Amino acid sequence: MKNIRRVAAIILALVMVFSLTMASAVFAGGNGAEKSGERAANTEKAEKNSDAKDNKGMADDAVEAEGSETETGDDSEETSDKKDKSLKDQLMEQKKALQQQLAEVRKSGNLELTAQLVLEVKAFKKQMKAAVRSSYTEDELQVLEQTGEALESADADLVVVPVENIIAKGRNLKFDTPPVIKSGRMLVPVRALSQAYGAEVGYDPATRVITITKGDIVIVLQLDNKAVTVNGVETQLDVPAQSINNRTVVPIRFIVESLGLKIEHDPEDGTVEIEEEEEADEEDANEAEAGDGTADDNTQSSSDTAGTTAGEGSTSEGTNQGAPDTATTNENDQ
Repeated sequence: MKNIRRVAAIILALVMVFSLTMASAVFAGGNGAEKSGERAANTEKAEKNSDAKDNKGMADDAVEAEGSETETGDDSEETSDKKDKSLKDQLMEQKKALQQQLAEVRKSGNLELTAQLVLEVKAFKKQMKAAVRSSYTEDELQVLEQTGEALESADADLVVVPVENIIAKGRNLKFDTPPVIKSGRMLVPVRALSQAYGAEVGYDPATRVITITKGDIVIVLQLDNKAVTVNGVETQLDVPAQSINNRTVVPIRFIVESLGLKIEHDPEDGTVEIEEEEEADEEDANEAEAGDGTADDNTQSSSDTAGTTAGEGSTSEGTNQGAPDTATTNENDQ
């Protein structure tokens, strides 16, 4: 009997030990699964965060790239303007050198070579005009053409001058109203020309007075008044400043020379070249060293003609010169 009780006690103890062991295993397994699930969830969350960061980084890179592309576009446009100006200036210098050579050949009496060089000069002038025209957009050219047609229709005595005929060395001179020839004078928008060469232009709508200031140069003129003053010295224009298409136009030679610039006009093709006085003096000095200082006959005579056409009162058909925006009753348009 005692033995039976012992065996039963041993069996009960074994059962209890087994039950405890199984319970511990089940509990441990449950915790492990829970922790494993947490780890999996954390891993998935981390992956999502990583993907989000990557996507954001890619988006930021895209925005940065787009910004860079926009800046590159702006730089490209600016570079294009500089390239156009450089091409125009280079052509002007090459044409000038060719004119020096032409002057020497003319003195030698070599008619065949003279004729050849004349054609080459004309070819350079054509390229210069093309370079100026290329600085305008198609829309700008279309507006200028429509404006010119309207001006000529409204005034039979007015002749529109192509904007590419006004060639400014070292400057990006552009007009929104075309230069014109009226009463035998070439008139250009005064604001565009003045500002292209660093001058400030002011307008008083009450008195209709335009004041142009560049360094120590002060030019004062009034719409429809032939009297003008330059640094306090009064002079008379044959054709007064006037408003055309809401732009103040003045004789081109007057405004160019009053600003201390040099002007050269070719009556044959109607082109007008403008450059800084210092640059012009250096080129003239170089010409004098190369020869006896004489310039090409056509260039010299055309320069004289330009002086009369653009300036005060002299006549010259086919003179082409431009100037800045006009002064009108709207101060913002001046």
